Amino acid sequence: MNPRPKLNSLVIHNVPRQQHKEGVTTIIDKDLQSVLRPLNFTLNMFICAKYSIRDNVVTSNSPYYKCFSIISIFFYLGFEIFVTVAFLLYFPIPKFLSMLMRINYIHIVFLTGYAISISSNIIHSHNNVLLVLKIQNVLKSLDIKGENLKTLVVVTWVFVISLHVCCCLVRSSFFSGLSVGDILCFLINYISVLFETNILYAVVILKLLRKMLNVWMEKFIKSTKESIGERRWNTMYETYSNILEAYTLFVETFRLLVTFSILYIVFNCLMAVAIGIELEKLSATMRRNVIYLMSNGVWFIKNLILLILLCSESEKFSSTLNNIRIMNTMLMNSTEYSDNERKILKNIQRLQRASFKKMSAYGLFVVDATLPLQLAGIISTYTIAQLQMYYD
Repeated sequence: MNPRPKLNSLVIHNVPRQQHKEGVTTIIDKDLQSVLRPLNFTLNMFICAKYSIRDNVVTSNSPYYKCFSIISIFFYLGFEIFVTVAFLLYFPIPKFLSMLMRINYIHIVFLTGYAISISSNIIHSHNNVLLVLKIQNVLKSLDIKGENLKTLVVVTWVFVISLHVCCCLVRSSFFSGLSVGDILCFLINYISVLFETNILYAVVILKLLRKMLNVWMEKFIKSTKESIGERRWNTMYETYSNILEAYTLFVETFRLLVTFSILYIVFNCLMAVAIGIELEKLSATMRRNVIYLMSNGVWFIKNLILLILLCSESEKFSSTLNNIRIMNTMLMNSTEYSDNERKILKNIQRLQRASFKKMSAYGLFVVDATLPLQLAGIISTYTIAQLQMYYD
């Protein structure tokens, strides 16, 4: 029989990731599926799923699905070209050339975002599955059941439905009827829901990770007050390692998606101002201008809320880790624990320092509480510059 692991033999190391092989299936509890279902539903609408769940089994997307996703990018490109050509044939080019160029810029951004979303999910197909497995493992280890996730399930559904409803209202407000051109433009612009869903997906994952950290901290504090065996200390350490491992996977799989979505928000705000100025130059009716301003105002508020939620969850996760660090420091300075137990506490500290860094957009910015203010400053500065150029 193998001897039980010794506390003093447990040293800090990089925890190896669980390897996921093609064809190997893993059962996912229905509670976790309920949280992720509304998000996966939206991603599947755009043939941009991160993984496949069938009969409670999660696997990477099949090669056929990945090929179909890539084909959908070219289909979307052809769709955009068709709409652009139709626009050129319908409107006089000299008068609407500047407006057409700005609309094409937006469509190019849509296409780029769609391609990035699909490419990222294909590149990180294994990590997407591993992330779900890590979360599932920690939820089971900490005994977090469905009743603890009910609020998150309801809130996620409300947000997903709101994204679709707001998009329909905002995009349809520009149309005077149900002409073929209006419907085609609506379909092209509807892809923006995908970018917003990527941010919401990141928010939900961060909420899950933070909830797991809070439960882990409660259980760990309770364990330190009780006389527990070596096995329990090792289990708590492994659970903490899995939470940080899940966070690392989250950053790897969502960094590019979140970076694009945030840049898209800034670009779209500035382009909305430019198009509004063009409408003024074209002597559009007051009703048309008011509708345009109100629609873009709703869109901006919706995305601002998503961005604030993301930054807030990121900051709260960081704050929870800081609380754990402070707690460990206090416990290490206590005389109530043995040398071996203090080694475990030190290992937790070292693991946190080695594994945790705030999500950054490849050096452009850090996703924290200051990000919304930074972006607001950028948007306001360039908006004022555009208005000055127009009225000078």
